[in-house]
Amino acid sequence: MGSGKGGANVLFPLTPDSRDLALNAVEKSNDAEAVNKGLDDLVKYSNTPDENSQALAAVEALLGDVDANSYLFSQASLTKAKFLKRLGRGGEALALFNDGVARHWKNALLRYSESLIESGELADACTLEYRRVVAEEPYAFYRGEKEDLIVFLTQLRLLKSDKPYEKTMDSVYAKLSASSLYPQAQTVAEILCLLADERFDEAIERIQKNDAELAKSRNASYDEYRNMPLYLVSAQLGKGDLKAAGDGYAEFLRRNQGEWEYIRSHSMRTVHDMELNVERDLPKVQAILNPLLSSEMITDEKVRAQFSDDKISGIYDMYQQSLAWGGDLDKSAEICKFAMDNFYPQTLAGANCALNWARYISWHDKKVDEAEQILLGILNDTPFPEIRCWANFSLAEIAASRKQPYIALNYITEVLNLIPDSAKGGVVRCREDALRLKNVILTSLSIKGEQ
Repeated sequence: MGSGKGGANVLFPLTPDSRDLALNAVEKSNDAEAVNKGLDDLVKYSNTPDENSQALAAVEALLGDVDANSYLFSQASLTKAKFLKRLGRGGEALALFNDGVARHWKNALLRYSESLIESGELADACTLEYRRVVAEEPYAFYRGEKEDLIVFLTQLRLLKSDKPYEKTMDSVYAKLSASSLYPQAQTVAEILCLLADERFDEAIERIQKNDAELAKSRNASYDEYRNMPLYLVSAQLGKGDLKAAGDGYAEFLRRNQGEWEYIRSHSMRTVHDMELNVERDLPKVQAILNPLLSSEMITDEKVRAQFSDDKISGIYDMYQQSLAWGGDLDKSAEICKFAMDNFYPQTLAGANCALNWARYISWHDKKVDEAEQILLGILNDTPFPEIRCWANFSLAEIAASRKQPYIALNYITEVLNLIPDSAKGGVVRCREDALRLKNVILTSLSIKGEQ
């Protein structure tokens, strides 16, 4: 049950003309904020070589019209670099990114990293993140006040998801240099590469061996001692030892007592990392989510008040997905109903839970009319395209079950308008399901001679 959120950026238009609106803003708007948003949207919605070439021409024209010392010029230059990279002009792109880094442009290192990930150069992206965290030049400017390697681990997992046979100990760890500022970082990076390579016993051995030493070398700006139990949780989940994982998570909570945003952000990053192998790994994250939902973050009103509905609903949404992938559809539906009642329509996660509740009562309880009303409400109340596409598909299923083929085809058309051929991420499954249903309906109509 459930649409999920794909575990990746969703690359498809909010409406069929979103890219045209972005292009128009870049080419014609005099509002710098609107132009900046247009630049971001052009990157997001340009997916074919022709679209990227057209976008590059628009950005280059913009650069000829703005002050070379302005913020807009810097962001347009970084956008240009991303399009150059997409079009196979990597050397020119790298020169622009390096220039932006040297001039300390905002977002320069982030855009460089995004471009590496997008082009499949994930080992280089991992190495870049390590160098940023340990303040290697020329990247030290982009280091925050307090850093750790949790994002580095996410990037390692993305690498393994994309290239499962690649060994990160060879492609990443072997390229890392020891840091004079943060000498423990190389040890932690080795542990994380072992984790990514699924050498779980070795990772556990290294964690246990180095934990006490990390406790002695804690640094206000780089402190991995507080994360060791969470890395241990990842290893234990990989081995399938949920009890040991639960014990490790309890220690993570203890070491970070009262640091609730830190706990939430690091816990949820670990959970979302597990989405990379949904069927195998997502059911296991209940070892994290059960204690998190039982913690003061949820049960203490003063602590709960520190967090937005978006952040809290995201925990419940991942919990229901974990339950669903683990086969406990009834419990998942119960969580969906709770989240719908408390976090819908104002949050993406709440809308996702409302969608999944509607789908559940439609097939499980046969409450098709009630489900239809919820789904129509989603189309009226929810701006989130990744939810709207699944709502349209679910309405198409309902119409097909009622022998209303033309209504079903109208809903399918809406799905296909929202998700073009070039889309990426979890919504691709929605498009594929919609096309399958369309073929079934058209075949049926053809047999009946109604097409």
